[in-house]
Amino acid sequence: MTKPSEQQAPAGPLSGTKWDVYCPEEDLAVIQLFNSKEKAKAGANEHNANFTPHHTARPVVHTPGPDDPHPVTEAQREAFKAE
Repeated sequence: MTKPSEQQAPAGPLSGTKWDVYCPEEDLAVIQLFNSKEKAKAGANEHNANFTPHHTARPVVHTPGPDDPHPVTEAQREAFKAE
């Protein structure tokens, strides 16, 4: 049996963990509320590629706050990219 201090939070789609993309050059979360770390990493890569020299944005676990936007569906995200 593991000690409580050694237990890890469940991973995967049921864990409820949300991810942001934090950019140290801008000192803020530039993209918020991804459902997976992989999607947040892809968002960070897209953000970083828009700058010369490249920014060093990276995925970070989202800290919930009262000003959080409503979650965006994948269809809404794709529609936004198409605009």
